[in-house]
Amino acid sequence: MGSINELPVELLSSIFIPICQGFYDFESSTPSWKDDFQLLRTILTLSSVNSLWRDVVFSLPQIWATILVTVDSRWSTGKSARVAQWRLEHSRTSPLTITLRVRGYPDGSQMGDAWGIIVPYLPRCQHLIFTNLLPRFLKTIFPLPGRLFSLKKISIQGPQYSGGGLTEIDRLFSESPRAAAPLLNSLDLGSLPCAPESFGDLSFLKLRLADARPPFRPALALVETYFQRNRTLDTLVILAPPVFTRGTAEFLRDPISFPSLRRLAVKTQFWNWPDIIDAPTVQHLVLTNVYYILGVLAKRFPAVEHISI
Repeated sequence: MGSINELPVELLSSIFIPICQGFYDFESSTPSWKDDFQLLRTILTLSSVNSLWRDVVFSLPQIWATILVTVDSRWSTGKSARVAQWRLEHSRTSPLTITLRVRGYPDGSQMGDAWGIIVPYLPRCQHLIFTNLLPRFLKTIFPLPGRLFSLKKISIQGPQYSGGGLTEIDRLFSESPRAAAPLLNSLDLGSLPCAPESFGDLSFLKLRLADARPPFRPALALVETYFQRNRTLDTLVILAPPVFTRGTAEFLRDPISFPSLRRLAVKTQFWNWPDIIDAPTVQHLVLTNVYYILGVLAKRFPAVEHISI
């Protein structure tokens, strides 16, 4: 067996880049990394194995292109800021995935300082992620500055937003999304029942319905309405609450139709949900449990090729 020092640079690059950028599957639109220091330790560990690995790590700007900025009440210590700044500098001109994550209860000035680090790099950001972005910080962030010609994905994850929150997110840009971010095609929303109307031509839509308001079927009806206007939608991921109490008959009145959807993930304990979704072109189906009768699945999803449970 050969030494790791003999591994070709091309092979090392093909291994290191996905590790450091985070792993994705079709139902997850965000990197698997949850901690900025864990990511940095991984990068530095790879670089410390030998001189070849170090040269590869520091010669590949893509390795440094996943940026996590964590804001909490200790933001004034600046440790997360320094780590983020260091990675941003090493990323050179690579397309970026940037996560702004809120922990605890930082104040407005701390949020403003953190956002100030990110803003200069937004023009080459491909995927922008907000985690635990409290409603009171929405006005600090939105609208996003300028036109973002590299932006393809936006993820806004928890907590739940009221209708006012939806209005703020609809003001994500100072102009129409198509003009401000013409490549934007993926939207991951935290606890919102449907994409804001101004967003069109999406290929990926992920919704998190964190409680029973609105119930499952009306929420799906909103998605169907959106789907009818935007037939480019390829992947739909729904995280829904468990069984509702308003009666099965209401849910089963008319199936919700998605005639050209290819990939569908529904995570709920509501066992009758296949009866209210009609998606004949779905090829990849992700389920959360095994309560479903395969005959029902075969009827609703005749084109399915892969089922993940």
